Amino acid sequence: MIKECDKHVLLAGAGGDIGLATAGALAGAGFSLHCMVRDQNEAGRLRARIGTDQDIIEVELSDADAVPARVAPLLEKLGSLRAVINCTGVAPFGPVATAPLDRLRNAMEINVYSSLALFQLCMPILARSNGRFVMTSSASGFFAVPFLGYYAATKRALESLADSMRMEARPKGVDVVLIQPGRVSTRMGRQQLAAIDQEYDALPDDQRAEYGFLYRGFSRNSRESEENGDGIPALEVGKAILDAVIVAHPQPRYRVGADADRMWEARRTLCDRSLDDTLMSRFSKI
Repeated sequence: MIKECDKHVLLAGAGGDIGLATAGALAGAGFSLHCMVRDQNEAGRLRARIGTDQDIIEVELSDADAVPARVAPLLEKLGSLRAVINCTGVAPFGPVATAPLDRLRNAMEINVYSSLALFQLCMPILARSNGRFVMTSSASGFFAVPFLGYYAATKRALESLADSMRMEARPKGVDVVLIQPGRVSTRMGRQQLAAIDQEYDALPDDQRAEYGFLYRGFSRNSRESEENGDGIPALEVGKAILDAVIVAHPQPRYRVGADADRMWEARRTLCDRSLDDTLMSRFSKI
C-alpha cells in the first residue's frame, strides 16, 4: 500500500511510447500521476491508457527555459513528490560530417536541458520528500555507433550530468537514477526510419556518394532488427522505471534489454579500434 505522502509522481514525456508504458505501470501500482505531454494528441493517447483522473499538462520541452513557468504552479500545490521522471527524448540521425548543427542543438535542449531544468526546479520538493529523480538515457550513452553520433552525444552528456547530480543530491536524501535501454520497439523508431529514407532520397549527389552508405546501412540494419523482433517492448522500460520508483534503495543505473548488456560487455572488453571495425562492418558501401 502506497502512503498518501509518497504517491505523487511527476512524469515528463508521458505521451511517447516509453512514457505511456511508464504511466500505465505507475498508475497500475497506485501512484497519483502529474503528466507532461507535448500536445492534445499525446494527451488523448495518455487518457486512453490511464483514464481521466490523472493530471495532464501540455509542456513543450524543446524550450527548457519555459519549463519552470509551466510546472512551478503544479509543484506549489503538491506537498511532496515520490519521484520526478523524464522519459522525453528525440533521436537525431545523420553523418556527423554533414548533419545540420541545429539538429544537435534541438536534441540537446530536449534530451539534456529539459532534465536539467526539471532537476533544478524540483530539487527542493524532492529533498523535502526524500524522493528520486529518474531519467531515461540509452545504451548509446556508453556505446556510440555510426550515424547516431548526435544522439550518442546527448546521451553521453546526460550520463555525465547524472553522475554529478547523483553525488550532489545524495546528501540531501535524493536518489538520481538513469535508465539505459538498448533497442526499444517504438513508434518514434519507425518514424525515424521513414525520415531517414526521405532525407536519403533528397541528398545531393556528392553527399550520397560520400555518405549514402551510412544511410543505407543504418536503414537496413534497423529494419532487420525490427523484423527479427530484436527491440524490447516499451513496457520493459516502464517496469524498470517502476522498480526504480518503488524500491527503497534504487540503483544508480538500470540497463534494460539483453542487447544493452551485450553493448556494455563489448565496450568493456574490446579496444576502440576493434570495436570500430566491428561496427563499421555492418555498414557496407553498396
